Amino acid sequence: MQGELTIYNKEKRLVLFETNSNLQNKFIFVGGLTDGFLALPYLNYLQETVFKFNYSLVQPLLSSSYLGYGNVNLDNDVKELDDLISFLVNKKLKNKKISSYNIILMGHSTGAQDAMYYAKYGKYKNILSGIILQGAVSDREYALYSKGKNILENEIKIARELVSKGKGQYFMPPEVDDAPITANRFLSLNDVDGTDDMFSTDLSNEKLGKVFLDLDFKEGKHKKYVNCPIFLISSGGDEYVPRNIDLLKHTKRMQNLAILKNWSKDKYIEKKKDCELKSDKNKSNYSLDLLKSINLENIFINTESAIEVALFIPNAKHAIEKKIEQDQLMEIIQLLLKKIEN
Repeated sequence: MQGELTIYNKEKRLVLFETNSNLQNKFIFVGGLTDGFLALPYLNYLQETVFKFNYSLVQPLLSSSYLGYGNVNLDNDVKELDDLISFLVNKKLKNKKISSYNIILMGHSTGAQDAMYYAKYGKYKNILSGIILQGAVSDREYALYSKGKNILENEIKIARELVSKGKGQYFMPPEVDDAPITANRFLSLNDVDGTDDMFSTDLSNEKLGKVFLDLDFKEGKHKKYVNCPIFLISSGGDEYVPRNIDLLKHTKRMQNLAILKNWSKDKYIEKKKDCELKSDKNKSNYSLDLLKSINLENIFINTESAIEVALFIPNAKHAIEKKIEQDQLMEIIQLLLKKIEN
């Protein structure tokens, strides 16, 4: 992959890597914990796909990239994404209107938490044309699964004690994580109701619904965080999901909880019927003829949901490694790009 390396934040010396930087439409990709440039096996394929729709692929390094995630938080990531988007817009805007640009934000793994946090608090969230969440799984549930209850509870106890003493920015013992990690960040990722705890299967309807919708129970007024569509892509063989979790069921649940009309003034109204693929291509508002390698039983479309499209790729790993599975990912991304184009 060839591209241009540019500083987008001079104060922090943060850089971005951009392919086809002359194109005005921008597809921003944010990786997960320990990720940096070219971290995913499908990124070359992604670059080729978005280029067909006149998008450059932008891979930013944040302060949380590589092993930096333990010393920052989602608020810091949002501020740096603000800097990134401001740089991209101001660099290319000149005398053009912001509306003449399309900006897609895609988050992989913990990057999906960045994407949804940006949808809530980002300065430029209203100029986004789409959000894609790939591998949006629970860091907390994986830590419990991989470490065991006793070890994790003891580590959480250590972190809470540090925070209670006003030492939340102190680092945890080195055996706790692969990277140096503060007590605050450790609790954010691994404790119940941590700021990063967005996609856990044991969250209540209200807590999970608030990840995707601005639910105001005091005034009884609910709304979407952003007007652009959100796409959710889950992998059936995700190695970071405990084996006892039904990820397909959870994917459907998240999409249903993101439907505004399913919420009354004070509660979620359970619906028995799942979101379904529209058989009428004209009514779906999506060019379904693009879907060639996807089993239509694994795609769920509901334009009333903040998550307009959810895709479940059976057997795929967290990073979507096999070509046939990457084909399905690219078809879904093209589905979004085609809709925006039209």
